[in-house]
Amino acid sequence: MGEKFLFLDQNRGSVASYASDGYEFLYPNNNLTNDLMEMLFWTSREDESQSYFPQWILGSVISAAELRYGGYQSSMRYNLLGDPLLRLDAGPPKIRLLLDGVEQNNGDSLFVTASEDTLEILAYVTDEAYIKDLAVYDPELGSYPFTFEALVDTLAHQDSGISRAYQVEARIPYDFTMKGVVLEATDQSGRVSTFSLPNPKSVKFFIEGSDSLVEGQWVRSEGVINMRIRVPHADVGAPRFSLRADGEDTGDFATATGDPLNHKISFEYEWGPGAHQLEILLDGTAVYGGINLMVDSEVRLLSGLVYPNPFRDMALFRYSLTGHATEGLLKIYTVSGRLVRSLEITDLGEGTEHWLEWDGLDQGGEAIANGTYLFRFVVKNVQGEELIWQDRVVRMR
Repeated sequence: MGEKFLFLDQNRGSVASYASDGYEFLYPNNNLTNDLMEMLFWTSREDESQSYFPQWILGSVISAAELRYGGYQSSMRYNLLGDPLLRLDAGPPKIRLLLDGVEQNNGDSLFVTASEDTLEILAYVTDEAYIKDLAVYDPELGSYPFTFEALVDTLAHQDSGISRAYQVEARIPYDFTMKGVVLEATDQSGRVSTFSLPNPKSVKFFIEGSDSLVEGQWVRSEGVINMRIRVPHADVGAPRFSLRADGEDTGDFATATGDPLNHKISFEYEWGPGAHQLEILLDGTAVYGGINLMVDSEVRLLSGLVYPNPFRDMALFRYSLTGHATEGLLKIYTVSGRLVRSLEITDLGEGTEHWLEWDGLDQGGEAIANGTYLFRFVVKNVQGEELIWQDRVVRMR
């Protein structure tokens, strides 16, 4: 039966078979089976003078079980059909963590009510293989002291200090400058699991009508940039934050939003071509967050999107430009390169989001067939240089 399961196709059956090629007596066979299960799940018995710690690799577990069993002739009749290096590990260690008595999800933000709070960490770490290393730390500030206790107190744990389950406790004074708290567990197979609680400090930068700006993004030469400042607790008031642009204080300070954990700054700028930097300062010195942006005299596409895609009756093209564009066209082609429709673009204002409609008709006013088409967006600057953007759109009725 075991062999039949081993050779089933289409991802069915078993990954290995371990059985005797002879006839075994019930009790010795039962003893070997128990030894095998104990090597997987319990590890040591009180009558043993030496504890075994096989890795969760099939051949290692079987060898350790046969050594414990001690029946030489019987063991020689048992055969493994399968890869002896097969890893039985079901994954990295599992971590369940409570902060101040409240269970957390991995990635949840630290929650504190005041700057003098102490973080009460209680965690349970379990694994199929042995856990050989535990750590509690801040990615920037370093390690925190903690205590741990084995939850399964076997003889093997007493001999070596290694267990499959631990309770971990830590009391960490809250520090506003901390990046977060990370609990890390490593098992005997070298698999690492981390549980992170980041300190919710962030700054996001927006241009009105657009998504959040990203590092190095191109922007138009003038406009308004809005900043949203997230703080970890209400003790950190808005007046503590100010803005520095290109190394110079702008005199702009954060204002309240009605949410004590979120503040805002609006900055009206006029920049020349090149790189520009914005920094949010805490108490006038510490950099709380920042971003580097680029301004160019060339025409650039800030965003381009065809919606909906696929479309039935009408497709909309959303675009936003930076730099001075003098003319533009949107051309629609078949995938073989035949021009279907050409639409003149009249809205070329810098930094503003524009929409252009295509009604699904060709140049002669006839409805196009279902299929895939190419959008080709072409604009020219004052020097006559072209900016080209293209995408695919599907007509489906």
